[in-house]
Amino acid sequence: MRMLLALDVNDEAGPLIETAVKWCERLGATLDLAYAETYPFGLSVADDPTLYAEFERQWEIVQQKHGEAAKAALQRVPEGVRGRVHGLVGAPDDALVERSGEYDALILATHGRHGLRRLWEGSVSERVVRRAECPVLVLRHDDPAPPGTGRVILGVDVEHGTPDAALKGAARWARLLGTRVDLVYIDPFQHARVLEHPAPPESWLKHLEQQRLEALDALAAKLPDDIRGEKLYRAGNAGAAISPITELAEAREAALLAVCTHGRSGLQRLLLGSVAERVVRSATVPVLVLRR
Repeated sequence: MRMLLALDVNDEAGPLIETAVKWCERLGATLDLAYAETYPFGLSVADDPTLYAEFERQWEIVQQKHGEAAKAALQRVPEGVRGRVHGLVGAPDDALVERSGEYDALILATHGRHGLRRLWEGSVSERVVRRAECPVLVLRHDDPAPPGTGRVILGVDVEHGTPDAALKGAARWARLLGTRVDLVYIDPFQHARVLEHPAPPESWLKHLEQQRLEALDALAAKLPDDIRGEKLYRAGNAGAAISPITELAEAREAALLAVCTHGRSGLQRLLLGSVAERVVRSATVPVLVLRR
């Protein structure tokens, strides 16, 4: 198993590297490091040969400094799990996505930005999560959590379907972590019962609940017996700023919270939003994002 940790060589990455090492040791994986560099000067400098030459000299100095910092970071990885360091060129999200197909998982750190700050600054982790070709393990930048002893909690969608690939992915990680998979479905219709505005008829909600429970049973039956955990059915708004599944994972001290992403972008993502991205921003437990 090979994992790639994305680094910002301008930040103190000690705690993140130490935590990534613990994950790799637990999973039996090799850890590679990667950092991305974007050429900081505009094309207009090419019109002045003297200025262009000076900028190129400064760029070489920056590259050398970053390369030395990355090599020093790699030395903090024990030999038993130490892989290689990669200097990627281009926008960080594009460079990581391009490299993601070579790995079993990417490890990213998120600052968990919200509101106007997130709108203006964006999030590399969220852009990578939408487009990566492999699972993405997202840790909190300020407090990266090592693998725990709790369950893998997988959020499922019984209405639109949860792909078998997601079940297999969660099962694989649960087996590597020596734990089980709990399936969680957050039902927005049942949430109407606890709101002040008029709820749908009780008979209709009961019928819907039975259908949802049967669909949850069918998903659980696809998991191997040795890692099949509980089936959890909750009322709530899965797309809320603080999702009920996030609160549930924290309350149960989950080792990992696994969610699926549709990989939406552009206007579709703006209008529909992304439960996976809200979970990534708000969860304090490690989040594993699986592609649909």
